[in-house]
Amino acid sequence: MIRDTKLKPLLSIVIPTKDRNVYLFKLIEYFLKSIVSDQIEFIIQDNTKDNSDILKFLENRNDPRIKYFHNSIWLSIPENCDIGISNSSGEFVTLIGDDDGFLPWIVDVCNWMRDNNIEAVMTNKPHYVWSDITGNIWGKESIGTLAYSNFTKKIHNINILKEQNFILDRAASSLGHTPRVYQSIVSRKKMNELKNISGSFFPGPSPDMANAVGLLKVIKKAVYIDFPIIITGNGFKSTGGEGIRKKHHGKIEDKSFLPKNTAQNWEKKIPFYWSGITIYAESALKAFLHSGNEKLAEKFNFNYLYAYCLVFENNYIHENIRIIKHEIRINFSSFFLISFYFFKIFFFRGFVFLKNIFSKKLKLTNLNIENFDTINQASDFLIKEFKNKNKPWE
Repeated sequence: MIRDTKLKPLLSIVIPTKDRNVYLFKLIEYFLKSIVSDQIEFIIQDNTKDNSDILKFLENRNDPRIKYFHNSIWLSIPENCDIGISNSSGEFVTLIGDDDGFLPWIVDVCNWMRDNNIEAVMTNKPHYVWSDITGNIWGKESIGTLAYSNFTKKIHNINILKEQNFILDRAASSLGHTPRVYQSIVSRKKMNELKNISGSFFPGPSPDMANAVGLLKVIKKAVYIDFPIIITGNGFKSTGGEGIRKKHHGKIEDKSFLPKNTAQNWEKKIPFYWSGITIYAESALKAFLHSGNEKLAEKFNFNYLYAYCLVFENNYIHENIRIIKHEIRINFSSFFLISFYFFKIFFFRGFVFLKNIFSKKLKLTNLNIENFDTINQASDFLIKEFKNKNKPWE
């Protein structure tokens, strides 16, 4: 039985989307088939220019929990995400990609969060690689697969200060366990506090990093649950899919999904090209500044950033050398720090590479691999596999 939609839902699942119906339709089908809870609202925030196909798809799928919003005027990804969150009303919010998934007990998690005053939940996410991926650096055998670890079912408190220092020390090269709304769950109260401070739920050009850094200002109580709740997906058209296909780089001005002023407002100390590390660094700095953490922005480890770019961004060696030379002229000690981080990152990368090879050859990995044609099949498998197992929050 679907409840009265005038009542506010417990959870809003927000899906910003554009020209990716091949994933979105699967996600909607999964929601209608597998999710019976009346405590969820399913927000579709569509920026597709011609939305006739999605309207036709939704025509005979009347469910008051599904709320469709469309804007044909061009929006950047952060803007589309921001509007999507604004159009939702749940006490808790999660934002997922149209190629991602989630499991039915996500509602139980939100009830547990409310009862225990938990402001954010991070999870150990199974990973699905869509079958449309090509040029996969992991090998063809990983296409159309679901990978998941042996979950411990434990709940760990997240140390906010530790995560903040991790972002600063590692130059935002990774999100770590920093609380965020993307593929995680955050209370609407904390999301609203962030927007009141910074003017946006996503105060930077990369939504996941910008939101994570912004929430560091307001989140006090967050946990990590080592259990499957949300599924991360990588489809051909996704940013993650670009990374798998080694297409996760380019000119900033050529990336139409970025805010229009991204290139003009780019931090001068960050190498001027678009890649995973540079856009994360730019987003973290902007989020620190916009959320009133200017002093923290001054602690950003640019030397680590330069070393990381030297190791991983070979296509932009000239730009990396140019900005490093400029930094060394200002502060010669940076030469030694960049060198130290370079060798540290380089050898760690080699260590991880060899470890993965030997783990795969000797079958020492704790990853479980299953083959599925669609993420819906992968979700059904996880539901069956974990439905009757004890949940950490119970």
